[in-house]
Amino acid sequence: MKVGEEQWQLQECYNCHKLRGEGGKKRGPELDNIGTLLTVDEIQEKISNPKSFMAEGYEKEWQKGTMPNKFKDLMDPKEMQALAAWLGTFKNASVNTPKPIKKN
Repeated sequence: MKVGEEQWQLQECYNCHKLRGEGGKKRGPELDNIGTLLTVDEIQEKISNPKSFMAEGYEKEWQKGTMPNKFKDLMDPKEMQALAAWLGTFKNASVNTPKPIKKN
């Protein structure tokens, strides 16, 4: 899990996403309940191909391609898997993480 959390920091995911009450500038959805809504494989797909899922209520951001499509080039597969697995542990249903909608 340490590698996943390190990738969260290294890739600066917190610039757009809020997690554990920290970070996020409203460009991306809060992720405290993402592990309930997506499998680890689906989270990894979203990281590597941001257009694969759209967060409900984030249609404009999705259309604009606000989430960068660079992470597949910045992380090796093990690092991306570690980040997805770490995010998959977040299952706080009291946080209103938007529902991901499969797009392609």
